Amino acid sequence: MGGGLFYQSRKYPSDPELISLGNNVHVCSGVQFINHDIIHNMLNSKENTEEYQKYEGCIFVGDNVVIGANAIILPNIKIGNDVVIGANTIVTKDVPDNCVCVGNPGRMVSSLDELIKKRKKVRKQEYDLLWEEFFKSKSISVDDCD
Repeated sequence: MGGGLFYQSRKYPSDPELISLGNNVHVCSGVQFINHDIIHNMLNSKENTEEYQKYEGCIFVGDNVVIGANAIILPNIKIGNDVVIGANTIVTKDVPDNCVCVGNPGRMVSSLDELIKKRKKVRKQEYDLLWEEFFKSKSISVDDCD
């Protein structure tokens, strides 16, 4: 586990020894790290055997990564450096460096550089202006809420 970790998730992984987190990693609420499945239990019971073994794998998270709320990271996944994983994303394959990954299954939608350009355009606003913009985008007025 690297330095600068922010771990807000309320769900702790069942196999933390199979998870590597780099520096400056931010894990939001509800994120799940899934390191194994339990299909072997069903198969062994069905066939009355111990032949089937647990499928498990490591999860590697690089440096400067944000994993959004309720994202799910499956076994044997490598998340590169400078990555944003969107909320509710299910990561089913490796995520390369410098990208934004969203959806189910997760897919790359832009580079981190593109996201940074968009965020730099956002200026700090007063709360009243934020509400005004919100209501404008919804085609309602503040008076409609009284």
